[in-house]
Amino acid sequence: MRRIPLVLLALVGFACAKGPAAPPAAAPTAVENAALGLAVRPLPPGFTVAENVGERLAFDAVADGIPGNAAIAVGPPASSGINLVAEAKAWGEQAGAAPGGKFFGGNELVTPFGSAFTVRALVDGGATEERRIYLLHPGAGDRLVTLSLRYPPSQPEAARDRLQQLMDLLASLEPLAAPGPVPAS
Repeated sequence: MRRIPLVLLALVGFACAKGPAAPPAAAPTAVENAALGLAVRPLPPGFTVAENVGERLAFDAVADGIPGNAAIAVGPPASSGINLVAEAKAWGEQAGAAPGGKFFGGNELVTPFGSAFTVRALVDGGATEERRIYLLHPGAGDRLVTLSLRYPPSQPEAARDRLQQLMDLLASLEPLAAPGPVPAS
């Protein structure tokens, strides 16, 4: 009878000797992507990095417990200039013309980087709502930046909340500083 309490005491002592479990890794407060020349500082609430490799920067974006996916894309330099209105209209027409697609229109935004345009449409046969923001690259004005957010279609209030979520991402966007010259020794 005396062996059981001693064995239990030894097991409890062994379990306590391991110490507390390591805390989970903290989510990054900033995300940089050198290939895109952009940083997101700070990472807005509801966003977690899904992929940050090469020219691919994608996020999981949760709002009110509903998942979504966001991405930031940067186009190649355009020597002839970029017409943001034409870019937004072209995507809207393409989305609206697809089976089950519907274009809801867009609006001009004033940002610290200049004008931007937001558009919203049903895509994927009507199974997904997508909102985009088109703007010029804040560090290289000859490149198109597209912020996109895809989520399940819902009530108009949800569309407003998702616009705010995408605006929060835009507000955290900044150009990555180009590396300076190496000092002479």
